[in-house]
Amino acid sequence: MNRKQFVASLRTALMQLDDLQSLAKNPLLSFLSPTGKEANPVALQRLLLETIEAVREKSGALTERYYDVLYYRYQEQLNQEEVAFQLGVSIRQLRREQNNAIELLADQLWAQFEPAIGRTLHEGQPRPHAVNGVGEIQKEVARLRHELRTELSQVEVELQKALTDASALAQRYQVTLQVGSLAAPTLTPVPPPVLRQAFLVLLTAIIPRAGGKTLVVSPSVSASELRFVFHVRGATAEWARHEEFLVGVRTAVQLLAPFHGGVVVQEGEPVTVAITTPKMASTPILVIDDNPDAHQLFRRYVDQTRFRVITTGDGREAIALAQSQRVEGLILDIMMPDLDGWDLLSQWRHHPATRHIPVAVCTILPQKELAQVLGATLFIQKPVGQEDFLRALEQLTATPVKAPY
Repeated sequence: MNRKQFVASLRTALMQLDDLQSLAKNPLLSFLSPTGKEANPVALQRLLLETIEAVREKSGALTERYYDVLYYRYQEQLNQEEVAFQLGVSIRQLRREQNNAIELLADQLWAQFEPAIGRTLHEGQPRPHAVNGVGEIQKEVARLRHELRTELSQVEVELQKALTDASALAQRYQVTLQVGSLAAPTLTPVPPPVLRQAFLVLLTAIIPRAGGKTLVVSPSVSASELRFVFHVRGATAEWARHEEFLVGVRTAVQLLAPFHGGVVVQEGEPVTVAITTPKMASTPILVIDDNPDAHQLFRRYVDQTRFRVITTGDGREAIALAQSQRVEGLILDIMMPDLDGWDLLSQWRHHPATRHIPVAVCTILPQKELAQVLGATLFIQKPVGQEDFLRALEQLTATPVKAPY
């Protein structure tokens, strides 16, 4: 069971918390049962309840909110509308907090039971030995996961950094490093320090066992996944049986699992090792501002985040761009030469193609109340720094839009 399957099974188990017959069929039952003991749905139910209660014991306003979400949604079995009412949030915001709460729960269970590595190998191949400091690795990754939860990695950049770090080791062992490229820059929700270290762990596990041959890294991308396949050209399968290599694989799994990534080892000709990470779908935001400097600034602000800005200085293009680019939010300046921002806001809020898309008025004018009365979801006072801008984008895309009068 990989991390993604684990979280999906956990979601199902939480929804079935009071249904022991359904829990008895959940894949988590055998996965979380101690070795050699009979699977018991009552024990699984108790484990999930205890893990939810353990969230309450952690300090911090964020974990308190996650506990409230888990308690009302799964222990009290309230529906989403009832929980949203209890917590005073929108359904969309509740869904986001519910996802984060389940991920926090999954972190605790995953770390406690250390799932097996997803792999296809010859029968009889030794299992990876325990990694020294696994608990510390998990703690560090969990810390990064919560501190850098909005920071994404540009995968080619982090892979290149890891290759540069490993180049001296490759020279020592006379190994040639050969890497392919992706057609376009691609983001993944694995934080940069974690992704770079996962690449580096595998490189340093393979290079000393590559026998002076060429280590090839072949990246590929699908609709939802990025895959980086490592293989040693012309080498036998023996290098993949070294204990140090298996420990490296296990360490990479520990790094990537909290972000729905993984490592798969496949024996054949040649042996391949694949790092997989989710592909991050970008969130397009339309920026309408007649100042080119603002365009450049906002592009820099969203670099290596999930947001992508489409910019124009002509408000007359707004609705057409919103439709063609399928934008999920609008950042709107007010003082523009061709079309006044207030007029555009009115058009946007009443056009059937854009009335559901939230708007943030972003201006130097002190007109917050007017912006809200005229239908803006948010008001951003210029000048705005990167942290405040990104926080505004998160809030903008998480807030439901009320129908115009």
